[in-house]
Amino acid sequence: MVLLWAKMSQMFGGIWESSYDGVRGPAIKTWFDALGIFTEEEILGAIDLCLDWKKDKGLIPTLPDFRALCFASRKPPNFTERREAEEKIAGKPASMIEHLSRFASSHIAQREVARMRGIIAGAPAETKQESYDNLGLARRWGSL
Repeated sequence: MVLLWAKMSQMFGGIWESSYDGVRGPAIKTWFDALGIFTEEEILGAIDLCLDWKKDKGLIPTLPDFRALCFASRKPPNFTERREAEEKIAGKPASMIEHLSRFASSHIAQREVARMRGIIAGAPAETKQESYDNLGLARRWGSL
């Protein structure tokens, strides 16, 4: 957090210091609490995005502005990298189905994983016509 404060002070000068009272001011604790959900990489990405900060948005980013920049710098999860890391820890390769089953949190996702396992085991796969029929049912019933 001190590194964030130092970088923002360098980028925005005295305006940052006078607005947030420096490192020893009460604002740093508020920022620390609000930014606790982000990784160091996301915070550094948000600092990089501050280089393009437009004065028409305000002289300096506010806490909600900076949180939005942190969310903007967040990368989508890479399940392939996660699976490779798990394989390295386990010492053996995991099938994609095993990997998906670990992260299938909803009952619909769990049912889909079970269906894929069945197909791998030799169960008949859904035909193109059955697929269209199921899509029609889903459209008629809407979201349940």
